Amino acid sequence: MQISEPTLKRRIKEYGLSIRGSYSNISDNDLDIVIANVLKRFPKFGLQLLQGKLVADGYKLQEKRLRASYARIGLKKAKPGLKQIPHVVYHADSPLQMWHMDGFHKFDGWGFVVHGIVDGYSKAIVGMQVSDNNRSETVVKLLHSSCIIWVTPACLRTDRGGENVLAADYMLNVRGVDRFSFYAGSSMRNQRIERQWRDTNQRGVRPLLNMFKEMENAGVIQSDSELDLFILHQVATNLFQRTLETYVDSWNNHPIRTEGNKTPNQLYVSGLVLLKQRQEEGQFLRPRVELLQDDVLHLPDNFNDMEYLESIVGQFRQAREVPKFTNPLNAEEFVELHQIVNPQSVELDNLSEKFTLAKRLQFSH
Repeated sequence: MQISEPTLKRRIKEYGLSIRGSYSNISDNDLDIVIANVLKRFPKFGLQLLQGKLVADGYKLQEKRLRASYARIGLKKAKPGLKQIPHVVYHADSPLQMWHMDGFHKFDGWGFVVHGIVDGYSKAIVGMQVSDNNRSETVVKLLHSSCIIWVTPACLRTDRGGENVLAADYMLNVRGVDRFSFYAGSSMRNQRIERQWRDTNQRGVRPLLNMFKEMENAGVIQSDSELDLFILHQVATNLFQRTLETYVDSWNNHPIRTEGNKTPNQLYVSGLVLLKQRQEEGQFLRPRVELLQDDVLHLPDNFNDMEYLESIVGQFRQAREVPKFTNPLNAEEFVELHQIVNPQSVELDNLSEKFTLAKRLQFSH
């Protein structure tokens, strides 16, 4: 903002503003209930991710109130038990300089794949969705929707999986061939997104993963049954996506200690302001980022330029496969299934019950 702290405080006093007045007036009892419900769904959330979740839900709290509530409901500071990973210095000059995209495959056995994209500068999650496939069309649609919301990056970094072919083609078409618009390399070296998958697994989707395993071990689900996989996807996909969206909102609004307690959203916005200032000062020979020229995604019927694409960015390997299943229902039965199950009402504690109800319905047909 280019304003000193004393000046800011003086202006706040002059205009009769109050920082205290901006905090939520939720009672301690209601706050305890809210936090307990969050931690029931995300037991590995520490104070920072919990704060991010509350901010995303419209609650602005003093840190001492957050800590006091944490103590009242009998919880200590979260200790997720993650192994230390070697620190590798990562540097990006600005938001949109490089995005990192990859797939998360812990749920492959049940036919679910999570695809995600992280901005390298701000660590903001700019896209994350669950799908029933690992196709290139699915991946490029996520990239395109993320570009509409956040603006197209200068460069996209992925691994060499075949699911990224159309994403590579997308970036080369939008940003150009001779501008380092796309980079493919080892998945393990795709640092930002690989690190994010650790947090997503431990603090976001682990309760759902454990529930799937419990249902499998109890014989509720048979992952080698196409019918079971079909029913599971009808029952659980909405819950899965809601879980991801809640986690993303919490992550993007949580304070990062090493970044002066700024959130990923704040880092993204302040980074764009600084980028614009540097451009206006003539520090770049040409603009570093441009707006997406067309907000309509045109997918090719058949991709026939593979040889040309690989001559630019290198070879891709075959995309990782996930179990496939077919829809055994007619249109009326499909509607009836969703009316009875009501996927939006599915939560972690009634997932097994809803699945069993849906499975009985299938056998009755």
